[in-house]
Amino acid sequence: MNILVRGAFYRQFERRLKKAAPNARFIPFEDRAEMLELLPKADALYGGSPREDMLDRCAKLRWIHMRSAGVDRYFPQELAKRGIALTNGSGAYDIPIAEHVFAMALALTRRIHLYIRNQIEKRWERGETPADLYGKNLGIYGMGSIGTRVAQIGAAFGMKAYGVARRGRSKPDFAEALWTPDRLDELLGMSDLFVVCLPLTNATRNCIGAREFGLMKSTALFFNIGRGATVNAPALTRALTEGQIAGAGLDVTNPEPLPVESPLWNMPNVVLTPHVSGSSAVSAARGEEIAIENIRRFAAGEPLLNVVDPQHGY
Repeated sequence: MNILVRGAFYRQFERRLKKAAPNARFIPFEDRAEMLELLPKADALYGGSPREDMLDRCAKLRWIHMRSAGVDRYFPQELAKRGIALTNGSGAYDIPIAEHVFAMALALTRRIHLYIRNQIEKRWERGETPADLYGKNLGIYGMGSIGTRVAQIGAAFGMKAYGVARRGRSKPDFAEALWTPDRLDELLGMSDLFVVCLPLTNATRNCIGAREFGLMKSTALFFNIGRGATVNAPALTRALTEGQIAGAGLDVTNPEPLPVESPLWNMPNVVLTPHVSGSSAVSAARGEEIAIENIRRFAAGEPLLNVVDPQHGY
């Protein structure tokens, strides 16, 4: 079998790859043009993202692995029609993303983001009294691997973690409850911090809008570390401007990059980061480990890790 892989990945892990899949022939490529040229002879691909320009070239292709966790841009249904399995890097980014949520949460509750502005202006000003995380209700929409890690860290802070999962999962011991989507309104109404950890699918696009913000506490903090398009952007801006919610921590926006004219840039109750919550040296290494293990499994004919359900999109 022929496994087409990014050249830099092959050079870094050549010995491990040959040991993991001794019956495979690895074909490295350096850029997209070379990948497209080599694609017709490949049984598997890692290091190149599915786009429309490659679909008709997948004569033999049976599997594509993506290092990213989100695959909303990569035609999972179209790939499935052609008999191509798609797997992702789910599990590689839980730790940095969950820590990023709490970096933003602590910035907002302890007013660190405002103190940094004061520091730049050399102003010694205390302002309003900071708040605690301890004892607060933590609502998590999307209790996959990332949401579960957010709940675990929240529990360590002494928070009460409640989650809603769109697909059936067992409740972790550190969570107070894990509900189905029919109880989302209840979760919105009780949460002091509400974290969206959803992938982007047809079912989740704009799933948080004016109605959902209207159900939240005026003192609640809202966080999105999934995909920007799961949240209705104008509704979020209105909720923050009109005081429906107290603040937001946003690592993702819609669109990205956030336009310079967006009012979110200048809101004192918003912490913005440029879609970096999953980034860390360790998370990149975890992603490569998942890829190598899946290459071993593919070559051995074993079930693959993190197979994307083409109907659900994750």
